[in-house]
Amino acid sequence: MSVRSSSVALGRLSMVAVAVAAVSPVAVLAQTTEAAPERIQVTGSRILREGAIAPSPVTVISGRDLVETGAMNIGEVLKELPSLAATYTLANAGRSIGTAGLSLLDLRGMGASRTLVLVDGRRHVSSSAGSASVDTNSIPTAWLDSVEIITGGASAVYGADAVTGVVNFRLKKDIQGFDLVLSKGFAEDNPYENHKALLSFGTDFAGGRGNFAVAAEFSGQDGMNATDRRKTRTAYMSVANPLDGDYRDSNGVFIHDGIPDKITVANAGWYDSSTAGNFFLNGDWYIFNQDGSVRLQDLGTTYGNIEHCSNCEFLNLREYQDLQPGFNRQNLNMKANFDLTDSINLFAEGKYVRSKGSSEGQPSFFEYGSAIQIKRDNAFLDESTAALMDANNLQTLRIHRFQKDAGRRFEQNTRTTSRFVVGAQGELTADWGFEAYVTHGETKLEQINYNNLMRTNFAQSVDAIVDASGNIVCRDVVARANGCVPTSLFGDNAINQGARDWFNTTSYSHSTIRQQVANASVNNSAIFELPAGNVGFSCLVWNIVMKRVNLCRIVFCGNRCDVLKLIAIYAR
Repeated sequence: MSVRSSSVALGRLSMVAVAVAAVSPVAVLAQTTEAAPERIQVTGSRILREGAIAPSPVTVISGRDLVETGAMNIGEVLKELPSLAATYTLANAGRSIGTAGLSLLDLRGMGASRTLVLVDGRRHVSSSAGSASVDTNSIPTAWLDSVEIITGGASAVYGADAVTGVVNFRLKKDIQGFDLVLSKGFAEDNPYENHKALLSFGTDFAGGRGNFAVAAEFSGQDGMNATDRRKTRTAYMSVANPLDGDYRDSNGVFIHDGIPDKITVANAGWYDSSTAGNFFLNGDWYIFNQDGSVRLQDLGTTYGNIEHCSNCEFLNLREYQDLQPGFNRQNLNMKANFDLTDSINLFAEGKYVRSKGSSEGQPSFFEYGSAIQIKRDNAFLDESTAALMDANNLQTLRIHRFQKDAGRRFEQNTRTTSRFVVGAQGELTADWGFEAYVTHGETKLEQINYNNLMRTNFAQSVDAIVDASGNIVCRDVVARANGCVPTSLFGDNAINQGARDWFNTTSYSHSTIRQQVANASVNNSAIFELPAGNVGFSCLVWNIVMKRVNLCRIVFCGNRCDVLKLIAIYAR
């Protein structure tokens, strides 16, 4: 999809009934205590450790801080961290076809497909066809305990899809009582509104040996165009500074005069395209009036060799830029765990998420190499244009046109994600621990794209002639028999509805992503002790998703934990 570029300053939205908190990365530190420390698994290693010692730096953010920001989803808050790029968020999810409504995490800005997203250390089904990227809209924020981010050495543990690092969403294990969170937000200078409702209930059973919980989340927001906001309504453009006097001296040395090379001006844009249609002839730009007649285009102030002008007849791309997509989400979750014995815990999880996002893009446009060729005998050609063509001995005219009257391209994506986890974890002996689980996840994506232009039909429609009976028809006889509707392109809103129906179409796409994981692992945090510290051991017995056996790892841990990677043992 071709897109002409322009920049928009987003500014800030004012929200009510939403508490905004600054989120600061917190380094995980070892804590000294006289009591026997708890052994936990830290993101970036499969070895249970005493306290929160990690083999790689881990950034931890509490779930409460994320929820209290009032953001539509946690991905919107996490992107504020320096390590995460704002590649796919609700604010720019319409940047590519098939991404409306997605919120993907991208560590180091190297691509969302290189960032592994886990939930409680387990892989999660993708939300984007053709990649392993996980939509953060599918994470149950009501149960979020913390988010752990590791940006170094993760691929040694998790594989090549964790090249840039891992983001692990840890959920609360035991949910007690009833929680309800309601929020409503609106903007001060435009009609934008959003809403969110979180509902969670959990209780113990079997004398406290088990816990069962359910949660539901409903959220949504309106779409917002750049022209809806006062701060983004005016078209600004960076242009060449007319006062810039840089030059090269006789020796070829570049001399800078201290004056900025570029300046930013208001009410500016491209003059080489127009919603009314325009063309270049004999050093001048011509534009069509509403009645189809032609005249010289008002170029106001121009800037150098690039087709920029201010206070002129320009193409205002702000009208076709969405700051926020329309979005709705329903997230239903269930989880339970039960202590089979004092050392073995059984657990099960299930979720169903349905999200719907929509975004509007630019309409079809034609310029330069793709410019529309209009013949001299075109039935809609005005006398003024015909006279201009005759005076210049032209049989065809190449028109640039930004086709607002053909309809903006509109995308609607509906995603449904279901995921189920069943497993057990605990201790085999006082020193050896284990975890085994099976997951099944599935995402179904329905993508609808409206106002996709069929170029052949469009060319047939604009090539209009007058037949022997005096009727305006399409020149192509076969197309005429198939229902071709002729249309004018001269002036704003020249395209008629019948022609739009002839050359515009709606595209449908359906994708299904399935993931099955069977995982069993054993670990021991201290097989024996060396001067540098305890020797830990962990081995992943099998992992279907990765289709290979991960290597076992040996780690030396003293007061601080360093992965030496001295031994690599493959399990067969």
